[in-house]
Amino acid sequence: EKDIIKIAAVDRVNDSNKCFTGLVSGFGMKQGAIATSTSWDTGDITVMGVMETDMALAVNRIKDIKGGVVVCSEGKVIAEFPMPILGILSDLPMEEIAEKTYEVNQAANGLGIIFNDPILSLATMTSAAIPFLKMCEEGLFNLKDGKTLGLFIT
Repeated sequence: EKDIIKIAAVDRVNDSNKCFTGLVSGFGMKQGAIATSTSWDTGDITVMGVMETDMALAVNRIKDIKGGVVVCSEGKVIAEFPMPILGILSDLPMEEIAEKTYEVNQAANGLGIIFNDPILSLATMTSAAIPFLKMCEEGLFNLKDGKTLGLFIT
C-alpha cells in the first residue's frame, strides 16, 4: 500500500478560484476527505482526501458555513465544526467547541488518519514552520529560495 492521497490548497480570500493540487503520504487515510479553513500562514482552504467528490463536497461545505472544518465520506458530510468568524474562529460556547473538535477528529480518524489531531496535522501543511516546502494555492513554496514550484520538481 502506497498511502498516497491528494491534497489541495484553495484560495478563499481573493475570489480568484486559484487552487493547487498535490500529493501527500503518511496520513493513513483510506476513504473520504477532510478540509479546513484554519490553515496556518495563509487564508486558504486546505483539503486532503481519497475521493475528489468528497474533497469538493468538503470545500463547498466550508464555504457554506463560512469557515471551519468538514469531514466527508461517501458523498456525505459526517462531521463539521463551523468557524464563521473570519473562517478561523468559532462563535460557539467553549463546551461546544470541545465537542465539535472531538467529533471532527474522531470522524477523521474513522477515515483512517493515524494522527491524534488530524485538524492540526492538515492545518500545518501550509505553514512556513514546516521545513523546506509548504502548500499554497500557487503551488509548493520553497522556503529556502523563495520560489514557487509545481507538482513535479526536477
